[in-house]
Amino acid sequence: MGRELSRPYLANLFDPSGHVAGVAGGNSGSGRSSALGLAQAGAPIVAWARNEEKNQRVLGELKALSGPASALRVDVTVWGQLQPALHPPVMANQLVARRSTVDTVFTSFRDPLRA
Repeated sequence: MGRELSRPYLANLFDPSGHVAGVAGGNSGSGRSSALGLAQAGAPIVAWARNEEKNQRVLGELKALSGPASALRVDVTVWGQLQPALHPPVMANQLVARRSTVDTVFTSFRDPLRA
């Protein structure tokens, strides 16, 4: 039989703290849930989405969890917008002074090209 994995081992294996997590579609639905869950687990969050009003709403929720967070208006289907969002110049000050790039990415957005 296989070895049973202990809870502490699994907790450490999937510990997001210390990693800046970018969440595409992070202002609603499962993307929002992912962003909030990762923030509760200790990850600094950058939520990328197109709707600025929803971005501000989720940013308030993320900051209420007392973790570093940012929400950027980005269309992740446009490389010219996504690439700079991976290295936003304000991130070092707003998120984690020792990290200035996103190193973990979660995607949860509706592809506008699909029917």
